[in-house]
Amino acid sequence: MRVVDNNKKFYWLGEKKKEATYDLWKEVFKGENDSFLDYYYKYKMPQNDVAGIFIEDKPISMIHLNPYIFNLNGKRMETYYVVAVGTSQEYRMQHLMDFNMRQVFSKCYKENIPFIFLRPVNKALYKKYQFKNIYSQKKLILETDVWRNIFKEYLINNDDKIKILQDFKGNKPNKLLTLDDLTIKHNLTIEDKKNLSDFSYHIINDNYNGYIFRTRAYYNNLYTQYRSDNGGVTLIYRNYRPVASYEYKRFPRHIEIVELIIKKGYEDIVLEQIFDYFFMDNKKIVFRAPIFNTNGVNVKVNLDEYIRTDEHVMGRIINLNAFVKRIKTKNTIEMIVKIKDNYIKENNGIFRIRTNTNGGEAEKYTGIKEPDITMKIEDLIDFYFKNYKLYINEIV
Repeated sequence: MRVVDNNKKFYWLGEKKKEATYDLWKEVFKGENDSFLDYYYKYKMPQNDVAGIFIEDKPISMIHLNPYIFNLNGKRMETYYVVAVGTSQEYRMQHLMDFNMRQVFSKCYKENIPFIFLRPVNKALYKKYQFKNIYSQKKLILETDVWRNIFKEYLINNDDKIKILQDFKGNKPNKLLTLDDLTIKHNLTIEDKKNLSDFSYHIINDNYNGYIFRTRAYYNNLYTQYRSDNGGVTLIYRNYRPVASYEYKRFPRHIEIVELIIKKGYEDIVLEQIFDYFFMDNKKIVFRAPIFNTNGVNVKVNLDEYIRTDEHVMGRIINLNAFVKRIKTKNTIEMIVKIKDNYIKENNGIFRIRTNTNGGEAEKYTGIKEPDITMKIEDLIDFYFKNYKLYINEIV
């Protein structure tokens, strides 16, 4: 516990005090449905760290840290996804968020956390705390008339369509596919969740070198999360092997496919299944961060024309040395860098930074040579992450 001022106290919350933040969440983030919050507080909250400022027993400001494992070029690191940063309306403009954020930085530095990340509502607000954009999320947005036209004219009514199926050795197409060739699972068993975890890991690992590591427990939670939030998880098999998966949520005016992963060669038939499944909803479909080759879809519409970039993830280095240890470079690179960090004093100063194929190290430099470069801490995360292909698609 720390005293903020005469009647306000800061805590890292135990289980009972965590539960006390439920009403504050509903006040700050209006529109969040009760079923999702019930899921979050039952399944996510026990493993999270939550900081809060209280007046007596009432929480008035909070910040949640959701733990994840981040895989960067085969090196795994602990990280936190920062969510639910909020303050009760009547206590805003009192620098309570600033107090919370400084406590988060202190805690994470002591835990040797390399970096943390968040999805900002207001990017300018977090730039103040030296967060920087590290990932821009793409969305494929198909209005109702567009996807229904694709479905009716090109996928199910086009006698000349070619549905490609590559065999599992990557040879030439050997068969035309129909929906009857697939097994569609909406209610997943324990075995299905295991298969989903293995399938998505291999596809994501083949396409990206920086991503949240997905365990089987991750997918157990994910399945519960979407079913609690007017959605679900679908796994598609061909000959008992997964070929596609997606999570989805239904909103009043659109369907959001939160993560669509398609094995190469199955693009047509999987889109046909999705359009068929949601045909009666008759709503716009938004594919969030889809992992499939849009050029592999054999329709007379250029799907790339409907891709937009409108969500961003910002990251912030916390423990400089822990971060650099996870950075790999093809060649040995050594530079003397003067770094400016306005909030974490241990990151301030002049460092000798070395990186190679095994990783890196950052050590305080006490020599007489002038720094090769001067940069802010947020510019350093951009300097390194721009060379990685990242995939960050977590909701909470």
